[in-house]
Amino acid sequence: MAKAVRLALHTEDASDNISWSAYHAIQQTTFNRPAITALLPLFLENAHTIAMIKHGMLAIKKAINHVNNDQTPVIALDQPLYALGKVIQWSNPDEFGEAHFVLLLGALRWRHGKL
Repeated sequence: MAKAVRLALHTEDASDNISWSAYHAIQQTTFNRPAITALLPLFLENAHTIAMIKHGMLAIKKAINHVNNDQTPVIALDQPLYALGKVIQWSNPDEFGEAHFVLLLGALRWRHGKL
């Protein structure tokens, strides 16, 4: 690897320079089963109601079960939607409880220099 880095530093052609992760990906000879991920489309309606969060959770569970029946759905939500999701989990533990869904609090976003 040191030889590749030295060569990349002394070459003028930018196409020869690759990222650290790309270099190591090229070196890998065996590959594990790839992770299956999905970005589901946004709702046409506002998502900040309990009915829409429930609908979203059921749609995600259906999609996950189609791909991998044994997997527990993991859903990342921003703070207001996360709070609604937790209310749903606590009020319906048999269908939406923590044994059936994992809810993650998504990252806060910076807006105009403020959180």
